[in-house]
Amino acid sequence: MSSNKKKYELFEIIEFVKKEYKKGNKIGRKRLQKLFNLSESDARKILNIVEYEIEMENNLEKFLSDKKLYYKTFSRKIDNFIRLATKHRNVASINKIDKKSKEENYTYLLLLSDWHIGEVVSEEEVSYSNKFDLEVATRRVELIYENIYEIVKADLDKHKKKKLDSLYVWLGGDMVSGIIHNELEKTNQLTISDQVFITAQLLYYLLTDLLEIFKDLYIICSVGNHGRITKKPEYKNKYNTFDYMLYKTLYVMFNSLDDKSKSRIHWYISKELFSIVNILGYNFVFSHGDTIRMWNNIPYYGIIRDLYSKQSISLTLNKGKIDYYVIGHFHTPSSLNVNGIYVIMNGSLKGIDEYSLAKGFISIPSQKLLKISSDRGLMIQYDLILTENTIYQKPKRYKISII
Repeated sequence: MSSNKKKYELFEIIEFVKKEYKKGNKIGRKRLQKLFNLSESDARKILNIVEYEIEMENNLEKFLSDKKLYYKTFSRKIDNFIRLATKHRNVASINKIDKKSKEENYTYLLLLSDWHIGEVVSEEEVSYSNKFDLEVATRRVELIYENIYEIVKADLDKHKKKKLDSLYVWLGGDMVSGIIHNELEKTNQLTISDQVFITAQLLYYLLTDLLEIFKDLYIICSVGNHGRITKKPEYKNKYNTFDYMLYKTLYVMFNSLDDKSKSRIHWYISKELFSIVNILGYNFVFSHGDTIRMWNNIPYYGIIRDLYSKQSISLTLNKGKIDYYVIGHFHTPSSLNVNGIYVIMNGSLKGIDEYSLAKGFISIPSQKLLKISSDRGLMIQYDLILTENTIYQKPKRYKISII
């Protein structure tokens, strides 16, 4: 710009052009150059910025009704606006533009499902690709905590905190081996009552450790199919399972703590077939996944069909649009984007067994940890891989006992 004329702030030029646009007076590049003594390149960039802002304002109503759709459609244009405005400071001095209207909040969501405590997987029968028994299971639960601590330690150091604010924990069912198959009754290491008792001990140890690094725990509970008390699936009183007994047992165990400690654990033990929980403004649907049908041993077609069904139910119940659908059951950690809705599938504690090997399914022992932002939703997925010599290592921290 020439030094013998007034220098205009960038926002002044933009507001002038926007006002003229709203009056129906569209200002061209040449006129803008002449009015504010701009170069051709600067004038073109400012007109681009104005177009972005007008388009954003025109779509504001849509943004308020559907935040996620707006973010996908216009985030690129917002980013371009900020990049252009900050890059070309020679046009005018500007203040930093902040996209966030409030402080961004974070939380973590831990997925714990398909532990199958009490089951035994023989090394020899699975070609020495895995081994699973009570000792191996205990070491893998210890690894869950060790992996989580390593991940969140960066956040603790960054914010100079001893504890992070909150952790959501999904107990997703099939926590015990159960007695629904004859082969399990014959080979289980534990009776069904001891399966519940030992799993409660392991979860008590893990959750107590997590209270050392998180101020509050929010426990969301879903029942699976292995814990049912009938040989065949039933839908009346579907919650009436050994998983449900486990969750109630855990609730009683933690309720025996001092008032300050137990007030930091918040329970959601539901009898529903699936649960809809809002986390930082996003709707998460939690379901074990055993009602999903497979086609040619492929679950993804059934997942999509099941997701659309639950979306319709959620909208009918006025609970809003589903943002994330969390399931277990298939023992395969993965994620799938279905028309903007993320399906998140958890792994298992057990890993590959005789059945999955016979069917040709590869299953690595793992659980998931998700980091969620109030502004961006799901930010990061961590697969907590639990194969670090757990076959040969003995438990280090958790001492379980059968009384």
